[in-house]
Amino acid sequence: MTTSKKTPTAKAQTKEQKLAAIKALRSTPPVVSTGMVHAAPTKKELTAKAAPASTAAPAKASVKAAVTAKAAPSAAEKAPAAPKASPPAGPAPHTKYNGMSKAEKDALRVKLLVSENPKKAGSATHDRFELYKNGVLVGELKAKGVTGEDLRWDIDHNFITLQ
Repeated sequence: MTTSKKTPTAKAQTKEQKLAAIKALRSTPPVVSTGMVHAAPTKKELTAKAAPASTAAPAKASVKAAVTAKAAPSAAEKAPAAPKASPPAGPAPHTKYNGMSKAEKDALRVKLLVSENPKKAGSATHDRFELYKNGVLVGELKAKGVTGEDLRWDIDHNFITLQ
C-alpha cells in the first residue's frame, strides 16, 4: 500500500512562507511505502527543501532564529526579576573584635540594645538570650552556654553591643 501526502513547494519567497512550508512538512505523518516506514524529515532536510542551494545558509539561520524565538519566552512574557539586595555598607559590626585575644573578648561586657527578648519563645536561642543582662561578662555567658555565633548574630542584628 502506498500513501503519500503532497508537501507544499519549497519555492517560498518570504521568511514567513518558508516557515509555513517547514511547519507543514513537520506536521506530515510518516510516509508508508511497501511496508516500510520512513521517518519525518529532519531540520536539515527541511531547510534544504525550503530554500534553493544558493540561499541555504540564510534560510538555516532564519529557521534557527524562528525555532529559538518560539522556545524562549519574549521579554514581555517574562516575569520581572526581583531587585537584588545591596550588600551591607561596610564590615559586619562583630568584626571589630577580630584582633582581640580570647581573654580580652571574655572581659568585655554586654550592653542590651533591645528592651525585650527578640528570639522566638521556647527556642534554645531564646533561653540563651535570657542570660544576657547589662554588664554581664562575655566569659560568664560562654560558661553558661552562650556561643560565639549567638553573640555575633545578636551584634550584627543590633540586639546587643560589647563594651
